[in-house]
Amino acid sequence: MDYSTGTELWKYQWDLIHNPEGGWHIFEDVEEGEIGVIDNRFVYNILNEIRLSNLYGIPIQFQNPYINFPDIDEFRVHASDLKIGNHTYDKIFIIGSLENEQNINVNEIGLENNIQENIFSDEYTGIQIGEYRLLVKSDNNVSHLKEFLNTDATNLFNNNTTISLDGENYNLDKIVQGLEQIKVDLLENGTYYDLTKTELLILDIPVIMWQVDYYYASVFLYHWFTSSGQNNIQFPNAHEFLNSYDLFNNCLNDGLEKVTIADNLFPNKNVLKRLIEFVEPKNIGDVYTIDLENEFQPNPNSLNYFAYSVTSMTSFLNSYNDLKASFGRFSLRFYFTGSVQKISETEAIVEVDNLYYRINDRFDFTQDNSFMPVFEDQPLGDWGWNLFNPQEPTAGGLIQNSTFRDFSQKISKDLDHSYYNIITNYNEVVGNPIESFKIDLVNEEINEVN
Repeated sequence: MDYSTGTELWKYQWDLIHNPEGGWHIFEDVEEGEIGVIDNRFVYNILNEIRLSNLYGIPIQFQNPYINFPDIDEFRVHASDLKIGNHTYDKIFIIGSLENEQNINVNEIGLENNIQENIFSDEYTGIQIGEYRLLVKSDNNVSHLKEFLNTDATNLFNNNTTISLDGENYNLDKIVQGLEQIKVDLLENGTYYDLTKTELLILDIPVIMWQVDYYYASVFLYHWFTSSGQNNIQFPNAHEFLNSYDLFNNCLNDGLEKVTIADNLFPNKNVLKRLIEFVEPKNIGDVYTIDLENEFQPNPNSLNYFAYSVTSMTSFLNSYNDLKASFGRFSLRFYFTGSVQKISETEAIVEVDNLYYRINDRFDFTQDNSFMPVFEDQPLGDWGWNLFNPQEPTAGGLIQNSTFRDFSQKISKDLDHSYYNIITNYNEVVGNPIESFKIDLVNEEINEVN
């Protein structure tokens, strides 16, 4: 076999340098023109595509993993110690034509063409699918492989945990099924093959999250994928859900202290400016009611958002495993209802009848920040790819904001899926600590709180 002797590198050499995880392996005593690649992830992805083609009757493309590799007639990729379902395969070979992107409908071809083949003096058994062969080391492994290729989403995992959110029950089967349907749709329209490894990986992160007990993060991210353009998560039972967490109650109490201090009110000066612009043209002495705006919406033009309290997500992460990656920047926003009256040309008074809080938490995937901790704002970090060997994000494919952004642009160019909001209803505060406050209309500031 010839090797590059100059400064130019061939495809497999570049792959070894830039993707050592793939691990090119040239077997000992190989005949001229034969080579194999060790790539568990590639093999798993192909097997899962075969499964989807078999179940849904959609054509898939077997893509040549090493285009332009010299002097070979077919590609050979194998996986070692690959866990799929409850079974671990010591070795699986995928052998196929070098002609790239051949469309194959596995459902039409079937999985009954059993074959045997010798590879390096070892006998393998497996399945012929068109011009492609799946080979394992024993009939028992073939049985397990066929079982996987015939298994639908609701039977892939054994996990009985159920949580309730927004009056809807969620379990792992529901999440796997919803995300699998997205993959099927992407395969049918051809977009699937435009996605990078990390863009494909984020479709599996909710499943991995669930299996490492990040249940709420799993549901929230699942919503982002399945929301069809509606990026807001309505979370009406947030108070009941969070009330048992000390950090939530500390955040609430911190906010209630802030509303009694003039300098803390209206952290968003645009809101105060809108309130002043509303009051200034009114007649002195006239009273105007201020009420809550629509539930479960950002309400960017509100007049009564006047305080907030923030709890560091790092504190959540260190204390509550089930909330990891659930909230972007956990903050409570405080709103008042009551009335506003212009009492002079330079001053107005707001009478506060009731005080409310809600979460308006934004996961924003518009910018990358290399200094951001793994979970500080959203489920970023290094995630492993194998759904059947789930791990917390410590090593694997690096997920960044741009991964989500690029994914959304590829699958739905007409929609802005670069963010989602977790928005709760308004929760009334028992024991309102504030009765009124005065507004300096000239200097645009709060000068008295009672």
